[in-house]
Amino acid sequence: MLGLFKRKKKNSEPSGEIKQVKIIEIIRETDEATTVVFEQPNDMTYLPGQYITVIFNINGESVRRSYSLCTAPGVDQNPAITVKKLENGLVSGHIHHTLKAGDRLDILYPMGNFTWKENTSVKQLIAIAAGSGITPVISVLKSALKNSDVEKVWLLYGNRNENSIIFKGQLEALKSECKDRLSIVHTLSQPSSGWTGVKGRLNKDLIIDTIRKEGLIPEKAISYLCGPAEMMDMAKETLQDMGLTSDRIIRESFVSTKSGETAISNDKDRVVTIVLNDEEHTVNVPKGKPILESGLDQGLDMPFSCQSGLCSACRGKLITGEIEMEEDEGLTEDELKQGYVLCCVGHPKTDDVKIEIG
Repeated sequence: MLGLFKRKKKNSEPSGEIKQVKIIEIIRETDEATTVVFEQPNDMTYLPGQYITVIFNINGESVRRSYSLCTAPGVDQNPAITVKKLENGLVSGHIHHTLKAGDRLDILYPMGNFTWKENTSVKQLIAIAAGSGITPVISVLKSALKNSDVEKVWLLYGNRNENSIIFKGQLEALKSECKDRLSIVHTLSQPSSGWTGVKGRLNKDLIIDTIRKEGLIPEKAISYLCGPAEMMDMAKETLQDMGLTSDRIIRESFVSTKSGETAISNDKDRVVTIVLNDEEHTVNVPKGKPILESGLDQGLDMPFSCQSGLCSACRGKLITGEIEMEEDEGLTEDELKQGYVLCCVGHPKTDDVKIEIG
């Protein structure tokens, strides 16, 4: 999970309790990807595939980013995140060039629904990732392979070239250790002349050819997808054509699909009621402004993390009224059916909106 958001610090940091952790090691995975290993607080637990939110103070601003944990509980000794340096990326550049062992990080504890949970009905796992999308996927893979009930794991991993393959050594070690249980296919869009593996981007034919020939059993399989939205859409459609139902296809998005311009129908200022810690608060929401941002501007200590609609930190249950969301990727189908909304990308459509948080 990578949530892109920055906000000037006011009198206090909004959101949940902030913890400080010590960096144990910095690992250069590739020229662009850096792994930050940190000490695990005694009261911190996490599920494979979850993410943490990291808080920095850069140039006088409090800046938050959400990063997937690339480690697995019970497998790796310490938790870690792996961050790919983005062009002109404020935080990714800071992490890549500035952080060192011994430094301390302010974090919010793990969250997220892209998780592996032991299930005896799952015998096969299909993981499809591109680029830095491997970070939560490798956490899931480690945990699934530790579970002896899982008979077969496929990983299809797309990258630009050989040097951009994150966790190449770890993946080779997993393959060697797990032998016939793990099948890994790398495909490169711009390989060197010496590359003898699969060439090109991840595509429908590659997915079908890779997993069908080794005996896919749809009713016993589960799939995890992480990468660009168009890749995940293609992969989901392909897997559904092969017999997987939507509840067995789990996806994680790293970048918000918001265009930067709000295409929302609320055409006037509205008043929203927020129930937070059993107390009701009235929030004035100006035309075109999200509910969360309006609440924070008015001093309300509402929880948030990515502020891009990709996580669920700002999740609340809609009690009355109607809202429109720019993005709902952070919510599961069940959560949407139950009436949960994301305040960071939510805009009131009616004058009677009431949302309960927590």
